[in-house]
Amino acid sequence: MTKHLTSEQRYEIYLGRKRGWSRSRIARETGVHPSTISRELHRNCNSNGEYVWCNAPTKADARKHGMQGNHRKPPELWWRIEQMIIDEDWSPAQIAGVLRNEGIHIVKQTIYNHVHADTSGKLASQCPMS
Repeated sequence: MTKHLTSEQRYEIYLGRKRGWSRSRIARETGVHPSTISRELHRNCNSNGEYVWCNAPTKADARKHGMQGNHRKPPELWWRIEQMIIDEDWSPAQIAGVLRNEGIHIVKQTIYNHVHADTSGKLASQCPMS
């Protein structure tokens, strides 16, 4: 079972809009939840408010690829955080504060998650758990 709309469903959404159908009727005809129709129209309409069904997969792919990069921290940052833990004996809260002052957004829980994911145990033994 797929969670994504098929091109046929997107075409049905397009036709439903052209026919002036409500979102709930389009949802019934396409076999999806009405909130799926609302979300699809909100995300994939052009600047004029027109739904172009053939452009929707491209827009969806662009959002998907953008998400991965937005949440990953570069390896250089993780190396720096590890050095702060090992060499400076700083807590994740202290590290997050220093980095925030430098304009780098990372929360202490993300640092704790990185420490707990370290299979060598080196970071956990050095990290003050406060």
